[in-house]
Amino acid sequence: MRNHPPPDIFLAVIKLLVLTSAFAYAAGWLLSACRILDGRGYAASLIVFAAVVLWFRNRLEVFHFDQSALLSTLRSRFKRPLPRLFFVLAFLILLGGLLYSPSNYDALCYRTPRLLAWLSEGGWHWIHSPDQRMNNRACGFEWLSAPLLLLTKSDRALFLINYAHFLLLPGLFFGVATQLGVSKKAAWNWMWILPSGYCFILQAGSIANDSFMAVYALASIYFALRARLWRRVDDIWISILAAGVLTGSKASALPLLLPWAIAIFPVLPQLWSDRLRSLVVFVLAMLASFLPTALLNIHYCGDWTGLKLEHEGIAVHQPLVGLLGNSLAILIGNFTPAIFPWAGWWNSSFLELFPSRIVTVLNANFERGFHAVGELPMEEWSGLGFGVSVLVVISIVAALRCRKSIRIRQGFDMQNLWHMRLLQWSPLAALLTFFCRSGMWQFSRIAAPYYLAIIPLLLIGSGHDIIVRRYWWKIASQVVILLAMLVVIVCPARPLWPAQDILTGLGRCLPHNALLPRAQEVYAVYALRQDIFRSIREILPLGTKVIGMACGNDDAPASLYYPFSLRRVVYILPDDPRQAVLREKVDVAVVSGQELSLHRSTIDQWLEHFGGEVLSRRWLTLKLRTGPQEWYVVKMH
Repeated sequence: MRNHPPPDIFLAVIKLLVLTSAFAYAAGWLLSACRILDGRGYAASLIVFAAVVLWFRNRLEVFHFDQSALLSTLRSRFKRPLPRLFFVLAFLILLGGLLYSPSNYDALCYRTPRLLAWLSEGGWHWIHSPDQRMNNRACGFEWLSAPLLLLTKSDRALFLINYAHFLLLPGLFFGVATQLGVSKKAAWNWMWILPSGYCFILQAGSIANDSFMAVYALASIYFALRARLWRRVDDIWISILAAGVLTGSKASALPLLLPWAIAIFPVLPQLWSDRLRSLVVFVLAMLASFLPTALLNIHYCGDWTGLKLEHEGIAVHQPLVGLLGNSLAILIGNFTPAIFPWAGWWNSSFLELFPSRIVTVLNANFERGFHAVGELPMEEWSGLGFGVSVLVVISIVAALRCRKSIRIRQGFDMQNLWHMRLLQWSPLAALLTFFCRSGMWQFSRIAAPYYLAIIPLLLIGSGHDIIVRRYWWKIASQVVILLAMLVVIVCPARPLWPAQDILTGLGRCLPHNALLPRAQEVYAVYALRQDIFRSIREILPLGTKVIGMACGNDDAPASLYYPFSLRRVVYILPDDPRQAVLREKVDVAVVSGQELSLHRSTIDQWLEHFGGEVLSRRWLTLKLRTGPQEWYVVKMH
């Protein structure tokens, strides 16, 4: 067996990415502990990172690759239809990311604001906020974003994190699939199709934090299997770091440690060949993992998961109900047509199909609207999507109908048959475990890192190697990517067509069409979402340094920080004493009228308690389902 695999630039990039991400996660925590989470701290950490890379250089071989082989591979690859279509798809995604500011609602609500709060205070801290997601959720994407945010003073470039990860999905899927027994021909074709799933293409131009984890899920498995083939300890290191980064990105990925553990267990004894560096890798992986967040959750709320602070419905109380509800949610989320104008009817009528007893149990275990879909694919809820999901099902049926005796097992280790069978099924077992625990809506989006690890199980067998050569399948696969391009073009968050102008013109021609006003409203809300508080920010008195925000747990305060580094935002809760607000030296407060009504209060009562006078009022639409809300701008005394 060879101990020196051929140099490969793709693997070098993956290794460097995993090492960089793990170091960025660890640096975020260590710099926070030292209270130097700022430009100087990151400059110092960059020096340390360079030293670590040099120390591991000979082992990792991240700078060794054949440039001539790379160029010839690229030239030959893009002569074929699927890679060419994927290249066009990637270009459209890049164009959308460059033209539009990020507008992912979760990011605007808590991920970007909490990162800005940490940077303003010099490190992570438990934020006094009505939205506990700022405190108990994993911080991975934020630690990747922090250096870029400090460097550019803007969030416009943050989508490049997701975009870079998206470009690596085809090669990683091919590597994992072939090692798990999928034929090279089938894996090569599917490696271009699966990343065109809606969750991947919509988040690739965004700052969502679900799909980028798929890279680390695949890398953790791939390098563990590669270590068995080449007996190299550096592959084990990368696998361990990838697993750490995976869990440090989001707690929902914790079940994916099961396939990683099965893959890496046989090669763990090789770590003793370089104990010192293996220890460094282990410590780095622990810092990059969910462990720091879990320890902080235990300290602040007595629950390592942080679910103690979440509202009812986040966690399922009855596992079998979770299995049923999430199975329905993931089927609905993945097989909903790309354009579905009847989404409103579906969302209001779907549960009526079930007996009232089952509906009661589902409502008691899940968030409201766990089955809901939209008229168009959105990054907030989309899974693999209609095109890819339908092609997977058709391909499985067609492959089963192929009665061929050819057995194809490229990359399949027959000496460890049961171990490989266990590894093939373990990602599905991990997803089912997650089914039994999660009650969150938008489940098909949250499951994004699971899809590419599960699908190799569905593509094993000689039948798939046969059908990918069929003319009908080649046409269908190209149609799937073309449909993905359409999804990217019409995406309300980053439309690549003059949506408002065309919809306005159609509205004049078809005044009685009820769908056109709805479409106009959707595109109008998304056009303003990335800077929803702009009209309020523009009337702030000169010299405003501290903005108080009296809001709910699902509003979007990120807009009040613009331009970054000039001001900070603090949160004012209804039961806060006035002295606490005075200590924060709040200049202006932005008060939600809806939040006041939820607490059965009025703006006059709020002013009487906290002091101040109303400067202005604005009506803003943060979300379509809640409609316009009244906001007050208050000058604090």
